[in-house]
Amino acid sequence: MEAFSNQRGLLRETLGNPVSFDLKRMASGRWENIQGQGQGIDVSSKGLGFVTPIPLNKGEILCLNFPVIPPNTTLPVFSEVRWSRQEGEHYRVGVAFLG
Repeated sequence: MEAFSNQRGLLRETLGNPVSFDLKRMASGRWENIQGQGQGIDVSSKGLGFVTPIPLNKGEILCLNFPVIPPNTTLPVFSEVRWSRQEGEHYRVGVAFLG
């Protein structure tokens, strides 16, 4: 992974791994469960940048599912969408880890 600094002064690592997440969103007066996939772009000690085909809104809380050993096991990490912008058919998203 390639390390670089960003405008916030945090060291970020390039990340090319798949990203999966769960989201509960109110839609048409009822809760909707969304299971999404994306592609990681970069990660720091405070957050993650990724691309996904699912539109996400600032302030939404995601449960990121990071794969760990043993296989088929994931570590849930809650995060808040800080920004999201459409880029073609996908959305570039930045989330901050909670906790």
